[in-house]
Amino acid sequence: MTRRRTAAVLALALFPWTVTLYPGGSGFVFPWGLYSPDPGGVVLVTDYFLVHTNAAALPPHLTAWGVGTAVYALALTSAALGTAAGREDRRVTAALLVVAAVAHLRFSLGTDHAGVTTLPVGPVALFVVAWWFHAGDLRRIAVPG
Repeated sequence: MTRRRTAAVLALALFPWTVTLYPGGSGFVFPWGLYSPDPGGVVLVTDYFLVHTNAAALPPHLTAWGVGTAVYALALTSAALGTAAGREDRRVTAALLVVAAVAHLRFSLGTDHAGVTTLPVGPVALFVVAWWFHAGDLRRIAVPG
């Protein structure tokens, strides 16, 4: 079961967390980067924040993408440690997945504006994985004891 949980968390990185539809095109935001089919380029999340933008001057909804990605990386690390070493507090993994979902939802909603439609696929998937594999852990966070 631990391996399946870790595989599910890892699989979250394989599909876009936000699909952006705008007149004449589309874009896909993954936790690891941006993909634009036209002209067909990828910008890694690190390049976006460290090369292409002034990260300190970005609006909060754009910064939320980086926050969500960083928190997701921590959740993946926590789940991987559970699989590799049997050392995991499942409540931590569950909470990190929920925080990553909320952060990325902030990104998705912030980029949805006139003429641009965003589909927040990743937050839904993060919530589903968090609930599917960690419902009991999330309940223990809400109601300790």
